[in-house]
Amino acid sequence: MRVPYASSSSQTDLVHQNLCEYLDSGTYCDLTLIVGSERFPCHRIILASSSPYFQALLTHMFKENGLSSIELHGIESQTFAILLRYIYSGKIELDDKNVQDLFIASDMFQLNEVVQFCCHYLSISLNEQNVIDVWKLANELECLSLKADAEQYLITHFRNLLKLDLIKSIPRDLLITAISNDNLIVDSEQQVFEAILIWYCNNLDQPVEQLLDNVRFELISKEHQNIILQQIEIKNPSTIHRIEQSIHQRERSLCNTSTRRGAKQTCYIFGGYGLSTDDTNAHLLTSSYRCQLHTSDSPISYTIEIEQVHGDEMRYPRMHHQAVALGSLIYVVGGEDGDNIFNSVEIFDPLSKVNSKQWTQTSSMMTPRCNFGLVALDSNTLYALGGHIGADITSSIERFNCKTDEWILLPYRLQSPCYGFACVHLNGSIICIGGFCVFNLPVKTTEIFNTTTGQSYLCTDMFEARGFCSACLDEESGRIFVFGGADANGNALRSAEVYNTSGCRWFPLPPMIFNRISPCVYRVGYLIIVFGGRTSLDRHSEILRTAEIFHIEKNIWIRINDVPLQVYGAAAILR
Repeated sequence: MRVPYASSSSQTDLVHQNLCEYLDSGTYCDLTLIVGSERFPCHRIILASSSPYFQALLTHMFKENGLSSIELHGIESQTFAILLRYIYSGKIELDDKNVQDLFIASDMFQLNEVVQFCCHYLSISLNEQNVIDVWKLANELECLSLKADAEQYLITHFRNLLKLDLIKSIPRDLLITAISNDNLIVDSEQQVFEAILIWYCNNLDQPVEQLLDNVRFELISKEHQNIILQQIEIKNPSTIHRIEQSIHQRERSLCNTSTRRGAKQTCYIFGGYGLSTDDTNAHLLTSSYRCQLHTSDSPISYTIEIEQVHGDEMRYPRMHHQAVALGSLIYVVGGEDGDNIFNSVEIFDPLSKVNSKQWTQTSSMMTPRCNFGLVALDSNTLYALGGHIGADITSSIERFNCKTDEWILLPYRLQSPCYGFACVHLNGSIICIGGFCVFNLPVKTTEIFNTTTGQSYLCTDMFEARGFCSACLDEESGRIFVFGGADANGNALRSAEVYNTSGCRWFPLPPMIFNRISPCVYRVGYLIIVFGGRTSLDRHSEILRTAEIFHIEKNIWIRINDVPLQVYGAAAILR
């Protein structure tokens, strides 16, 4: 019989304790290491067993193997004393003062466990003041995990480094890594542009072009570009010219650019029918509102905050209209006021602070439309589809070019006249979901219009027919989420579904907490915020102020605070 046994931890501790006593007393020492002006008697066999570095140093491969004393360079005596004590005791104590020196020395001596200890300590103690130095050190010593942690910290706390004026000292490669990341957390794209200019003004000997390649200029108005250039106070005319020339070259080759996933995103709400905080009777809402989601830790909770946007208002109050973002601007299109159906288009600039002038007019659609579909195909093009003018339900499609400021009616149509459907754009196709047919009955259909060929076709039906439903797109996964709507009796639905574009299949989701027709919906990361809407199509139905969140990863609904706005038929757009 053979039974394996191993030493207990107490036995190991005893061995370490005895070794430390031999080190302190000098018993059996057969080697002296000289570091600076200090001498460290020690044991050749213990050093050779501790790391490949000392093993190689103390064997026949090096002339030092036969010496009784060896001088070590590139390390301070106090740092070596800590590492020598670790070799004998198996224990080490790290702090902010010694960790970087110990990291460098343990890497040199190939004390891999200490290297891991140092990496862990530096990772959990990252802050705005040390993250750049930690990244440099991790990059130099090729510690990939610590380097990645430092990069992630920078991406998460980029705004703070900008406020503390630390951007100017950041290595160029690290800055490129941060600003090229879609998850970079910033208040707006202007902060990215500002950071690059600050860095460049302090590093004029280095090229700026590759940095500017990572700025999403479509999301920065020309007005704000000029403001930032003035604030940085660049005095050298040739430097200004070089920057402006680089910006111009990049603006000429712009394609559709979405907001960074990590940007502080705001949902804007335009028009609709309902009540704000001080109202006693429902009416068409003339003001615009901004909506932001706040997250708290320990435990995790969510709060939605809605505030009125002060300044001028839409020229035509409206509901059942649509809104899309083109670059830094938001286009509000069509809709009705109860008496009139509009073809007018108004542009909202959320960044404008010029005399509170945020709204301007542009060319009207060819056809007035209400409860229609609207998408931005790219940075220059809008498509308006379907909808109705009174009792006349249409299947027509028109296209707007913001460069020429012209609408044209296309020779293509949807498969059937339809209104009150949800509409999203993905990979050159426009996907129209649900809605009402010419018999004013809700449908289950999923229609896909190919903007390249002009052809449309029906795909897999939803599980449930619904009109006046709301949808949002998860571009990364190619999934479309659809919420609520009205059934054939005009009652609000609680049900929700998700469409997987890769498999052309619908899947049911857990039902919402509240039944909703025409709610406001927007997505931030893996959270979909749903609020407002009405309980039925009856003119006296309740207009909701309740709000809830669908957690995409957990597949659950979370009830959050009520909002100070009761509204349906509004246009909500994330910017």
